[in-house]
Amino acid sequence: MSAKQETLHPLIMARSSAKNKLFIIKYNHRRLKDADVYFFFNEGEQALSLKTTVKNTGTAHQAQLWDTATGKVEPWADATFANGKTVLPLELPAWGTKVVVISDSSPPPAT
Repeated sequence: MSAKQETLHPLIMARSSAKNKLFIIKYNHRRLKDADVYFFFNEGEQALSLKTTVKNTGTAHQAQLWDTATGKVEPWADATFANGKTVLPLELPAWGTKVVVISDSSPPPAT
């Protein structure tokens, strides 16, 4: 049985007004039982700051940023939700990545 090869899909192509260079952000999306998980990758040499719109279940009201290096999970306070879409102000350093989890449920209380 062969493994299915996964690829990152182009999401956004943005031009820098200063140098008129083209930058591409790639992503991978997974739908879980109660959440959408997005992995973003800035494939360029320039840090990027833009708004990204992604799909959600239609009832999502929470976005979290998951730090894969430290395991820290933080709420994404600036995310907005409407009509099955989530708008995220996304800042990625050069060659940087981010993992975002968008869900319908509230996180479990801290213990």
